[in-house]
Amino acid sequence: MRHRRIFRAQGGKCYYCDVELVSSGESKNDPRERTLDHVIPRFWGGLTIPENLVYACKKCNMAKGHKYRPSLESWIIDDRLGVV
Repeated sequence: MRHRRIFRAQGGKCYYCDVELVSSGESKNDPRERTLDHVIPRFWGGLTIPENLVYACKKCNMAKGHKYRPSLESWIIDDRLGVV
Protein backbone atom coordinates (compact mmCIF):
# COMPACT_ATOMS: atom_id res chain seq x y z
CA MET A 1 0.00 0.00 0.00
CA ARG A 2 2.73 2.48 0.96
CA HIS A 3 4.70 1.59 -2.14
CA ARG A 4 1.75 2.56 -4.34
CA ARG A 5 1.68 5.96 -2.64
CA ILE A 6 5.36 6.45 -3.38
CA PHE A 7 4.82 5.44 -7.01
CA ARG A 8 1.86 7.82 -7.40
CA ALA A 9 3.72 10.67 -5.68
CA GLN A 10 6.50 10.30 -8.26
CA GLY A 11 3.99 10.37 -11.11
CA GLY A 12 5.06 6.91 -12.29
CA LYS A 13 8.52 8.21 -13.23
CA CYS A 14 12.05 7.32 -12.19
CA TYR A 15 13.19 9.42 -9.24
CA TYR A 16 16.63 9.89 -10.78
CA CYS A 17 16.19 10.28 -14.56
CA ASP A 18 12.45 11.04 -14.87
CA VAL A 19 11.80 8.27 -17.41
CA GLU A 20 8.29 6.76 -17.48
CA LEU A 21 8.47 3.47 -15.56
CA VAL A 22 7.00 0.17 -16.74
CA SER A 23 6.09 -2.82 -14.61
CA SER A 24 8.21 -5.95 -14.81
CA GLY A 25 5.37 -7.86 -16.46
CA GLU A 26 5.10 -5.41 -19.37
CA SER A 27 8.49 -6.04 -20.94
CA LYS A 28 11.28 -8.43 -20.02
CA ASN A 29 14.70 -6.85 -19.40
CA ASP A 30 13.44 -3.34 -20.12
CA PRO A 31 15.81 -0.70 -18.60
CA ARG A 32 12.68 1.30 -17.69
CA GLU A 33 11.43 -1.52 -15.45
CA ARG A 34 10.48 -0.07 -12.08
CA THR A 35 12.46 -1.03 -9.02
CA LEU A 36 12.19 0.13 -5.43
CA ASP A 37 15.37 1.85 -4.29
CA HIS A 38 16.74 2.89 -0.91
CA VAL A 39 18.07 6.46 -1.32
CA ILE A 40 20.52 5.75 1.49
CA PRO A 41 21.37 2.11 0.76
CA ARG A 42 20.72 -0.53 3.39
CA PHE A 43 24.41 -1.37 2.98
CA TRP A 44 25.18 2.04 4.57
CA GLY A 45 22.49 1.78 7.25
CA GLY A 46 19.55 3.13 5.28
CA LEU A 47 16.19 2.09 6.65
CA THR A 48 13.26 0.58 4.81
CA ILE A 49 10.93 3.48 5.57
CA PRO A 50 8.88 5.58 3.13
CA GLU A 51 11.18 8.59 3.53
CA ASN A 52 14.11 6.51 2.26
CA LEU A 53 12.32 4.71 -0.60
CA VAL A 54 11.90 5.83 -4.19
CA TYR A 55 11.02 4.14 -7.45
CA ALA A 56 13.82 4.05 -9.98
CA CYS A 57 14.22 2.53 -13.40
CA LYS A 58 16.33 -0.60 -13.50
CA LYS A 59 19.13 1.26 -15.33
CA CYS A 60 19.47 3.96 -12.64
CA ASN A 61 19.11 1.55 -9.75
CA MET A 62 21.80 -0.77 -11.13
CA ALA A 63 24.14 2.16 -11.82
CA LYS A 64 23.58 3.64 -8.36
CA GLY A 65 24.42 0.43 -6.53
CA HIS A 66 25.50 1.22 -2.95
CA LYS A 67 26.22 4.91 -3.57
CA TYR A 68 24.94 7.64 -1.29
CA ARG A 69 22.71 10.28 -2.85
CA PRO A 70 25.43 13.01 -2.86
CA SER A 71 27.61 10.74 -4.98
CA LEU A 72 24.64 9.92 -7.13
CA GLU A 73 23.89 13.58 -7.88
CA SER A 74 27.25 13.92 -9.61
CA TRP A 75 26.60 10.63 -11.42
CA ILE A 76 23.27 11.94 -12.74
CA ILE A 77 24.86 15.15 -14.00
CA ASP A 78 27.70 13.22 -15.65
CA ASP A 79 25.25 10.72 -17.19
CA ARG A 80 23.06 13.45 -18.65
CA LEU A 81 26.15 15.13 -20.10
CA GLY A 82 27.33 11.83 -21.55
CA VAL A 83 30.42 11.62 -19.32
CA VAL A 84 29.60 8.23 -17.74
